[in-house]
Amino acid sequence: MLLGIATLSVGFAVLVLPVLTGRTAPPEHTRDAARAAVERARSSGAAAWAPELLEASEHSLRAGLLDYRRQEARFVSFRDFRPVRERLREVERAAQDSIVEAERRRDSAQVEATQAIDEAAAALDRADAFGRAVALPAPTRTTLQQARYRLNEARARFKRADYALAGELARQAQEHAVDVVDQAGTRASRFADGQRVATWRRWVDETIAWSRREGRAAIVVLKEKNRLVLYRSGRLVKSFPADMALNNVERKLSQGDEATPEGRYKVIARKDRGQSKYYKALLLDYPNAEDRRRFEEARRAGRLPAGARPGGLIEIHGEGGRGEDWTEGCVALANRDMDELFAQAPVGTPVTIVGGDGQDGRFTGLLGSLATAPGADAAEGAQ
Repeated sequence: MLLGIATLSVGFAVLVLPVLTGRTAPPEHTRDAARAAVERARSSGAAAWAPELLEASEHSLRAGLLDYRRQEARFVSFRDFRPVRERLREVERAAQDSIVEAERRRDSAQVEATQAIDEAAAALDRADAFGRAVALPAPTRTTLQQARYRLNEARARFKRADYALAGELARQAQEHAVDVVDQAGTRASRFADGQRVATWRRWVDETIAWSRREGRAAIVVLKEKNRLVLYRSGRLVKSFPADMALNNVERKLSQGDEATPEGRYKVIARKDRGQSKYYKALLLDYPNAEDRRRFEEARRAGRLPAGARPGGLIEIHGEGGRGEDWTEGCVALANRDMDELFAQAPVGTPVTIVGGDGQDGRFTGLLGSLATAPGADAAEGAQ
């Protein structure tokens, strides 16, 4: 009898005790909570911003559900859902962690994209300023257009919350803009070259001194300031706004380069109305001996195409006042200003044309602004 009682006790422990302790009860609530947490992670953007964490959570959920089904398939008294319950709880925690991490990464990408777009916009503003001031070759203009396109696309992507791509496009835009500034700055750097500026100043000073000594009129043209200044007896009579050649950063070397010459010239002919294509004109003695010497040096060095010529017919003429550089090499004044200059500039009047005086010019100002401009180190080096 005692043996029977013992057998019943063991049977009770084996069959009933697991049920009474709860280890056989399916953790339905925990299972549903884990599923819901993973679904929230999917819908919250974890797939985009924390894909590896979401994938790990999904893998753990699948394994947990498989264990869940395996326990369900066992005889009730032999089920043990405790490991399954703990695993599903871990799935819920991991899914929640993926949501938090996704939000952190998304916020970080948003901040980085915002900064990248702001920096690209600033770089593009500088590039546009150089583009407006400096005549850019076609490839550089294309680069500038690419910078604009990428910045616009970056802003569009940002609005769609595609922050990673927005940031990348903005960085590309900034690189293109900096490249434009670098190339334009290199072309304009001659206006900040100390030795060249000193030469220009000396030419101007000598021209003014001649005017003072001879008591006659003399003309000084400052290309980067778009100014023509008339002196008489060494005193400034009037300063006129002037349009320069389309290629406004170079010194004329040959015919067709669309650059205004630099040097010391004189008026050799006066063309009144009806004698000039551009209202009235003062014809200069370009090319002079120095221009011809530079041309020959360039030709011998192979820097000019076969058949190149130094060009000629450089004038100070009317039809200017457009507020832009457009001539093929001449200096253009508004007609009313041309009338005033024409009346005071006889044949023989000295005309000194320089790039600038190193101060307050378009190009020197832009080059100086690069000293504190982020992302423009390459252009700074061009100075």
